[in-house]
Amino acid sequence: MYEFNSSAQLTGIVTLDAQGNDNAGWMFLIGSTLTTASSSGVTFINLGSNPEDALFWNVGSSATLGTGTAFAGNILASQSITLGTGATIDCGRALAQAGAVTMDSNSVSIGCQGTGLENSNGLSGGNTPPVPEPGSAALLSAGVLVLAGAMRRKLRSGFRRVESKGISG
Repeated sequence: MYEFNSSAQLTGIVTLDAQGNDNAGWMFLIGSTLTTASSSGVTFINLGSNPEDALFWNVGSSATLGTGTAFAGNILASQSITLGTGATIDCGRALAQAGAVTMDSNSVSIGCQGTGLENSNGLSGGNTPPVPEPGSAALLSAGVLVLAGAMRRKLRSGFRRVESKGISG
């Protein structure tokens, strides 16, 4: 888990290596905004069998992906998400709790098959899941954001207890 107390900016290419571990995963907790520069990117390599559930970006307010950004993972924003022209999200989702997800000539792929994000055996870890009807998607996204917020509060309170005892790590 990686935590940014305020905003986070991505200006280049980040490569996350799962080393073939089926349980590998990353969670980025961002206090306010996530912003990517044009043509920046996030990629997975050496994925295990569950790549769709391996990467989460929990954003405290809004996320903005710059023009031509090639992003990966699930963005969970409390406010809004904006995808610049030609930005893509592979192996993930864009879920905004209180605002809109604004897109301009973009693609968002829930599954990893055919995205170049397959595991070392060339398999994506499963078939692309079906897209739910709009009402189900809204309920699912609200539930995921509530769960992510509760998880975030629990993790933060756990970190405070450890720090207050003088343990560093």
